[in-house]
Amino acid sequence: MCDHGCGIKVVVAEGQPVSLKGAKEHPYNKGWLCAKGRAALDFFHHPKRIATPLIKKEGKFVPVDWNRSMDFAAETLNRLKDQYGPATLAIYHGEGVGHQEIKYYMKRFANVYGTPNFMGVGSLCNASRTIAETLTIGGLSKPDIPNTRFLIIWGGNPLISNEPSIPPIGSEKFPLFCQARKEAHALSLAEAILDERPYPIKAMIIAGGNLLCYTHWQFRYISKLRKMSPEPIFEIHPNTANQYGILDGEMAEVRSPFGKIRLKACLTRNMLPDTIHISQGWEEANANELTGTENADPVSGFPNLKSMQCNIQKL
Repeated sequence: MCDHGCGIKVVVAEGQPVSLKGAKEHPYNKGWLCAKGRAALDFFHHPKRIATPLIKKEGKFVPVDWNRSMDFAAETLNRLKDQYGPATLAIYHGEGVGHQEIKYYMKRFANVYGTPNFMGVGSLCNASRTIAETLTIGGLSKPDIPNTRFLIIWGGNPLISNEPSIPPIGSEKFPLFCQARKEAHALSLAEAILDERPYPIKAMIIAGGNLLCYTHWQFRYISKLRKMSPEPIFEIHPNTANQYGILDGEMAEVRSPFGKIRLKACLTRNMLPDTIHISQGWEEANANELTGTENADPVSGFPNLKSMQCNIQKL
């Protein structure tokens, strides 16, 4: 349910988990479990949890056994490879959710299949920071900021990739990113799918500000967690809210140059007066509608997803 890997002791009865608690002997959590850990059984038994392979037929997903699903995947991938070439397959890995080793299995699969278009959420998330620090100080740093009075960062040499022989999508726009990460860039994926530039992508394989009770977009359907954060809000300083005539809990519209969403105001003095904060992951108030891919950083390809100008209007 997240990437920390806390120790959990599970009681199993007749092949099914019935209770759990934190493992006191585990070196990381030492018996403590967060809200997501305590709700693990709700997640395991939830009817929306996918427990069998699914194949879409006539617009609906139909459960099938593993043999049928593997045959279907192999037939489809081989047909696309024969028709369009191996680069037509794009493989996108998301947040590991506790199983980040899956990235390396997927990378191996991409190499065997022959596609250079292996990419991940890092294109739009943490990779620009990782690249910048790797190229300047040799690796991802964790400086002791509270005790640092003066910090100097000096340069280093870029990483060089020897693979793949077919250029991955995004390599023309963001060559340093693709060389340093040894991946395609996800920001170029839409062009390859919709406009077939620089070549068509006909198939995809996908692996999987946040709130403590959720992991990115996940687990909002678990009622125990939903009670902790039931609806989308934006945090705003009381003085700023007063300027717009907005009271705590009132609906407002937040606009950017790219879009607009509606959500409730949460007044807090923890925010700067000229700043509001919106958490991601809500279908009914999707923060991504306020962002765009224009004017991405020319080196890393990182779009401006973290902060931007906005307007607020009381509803």
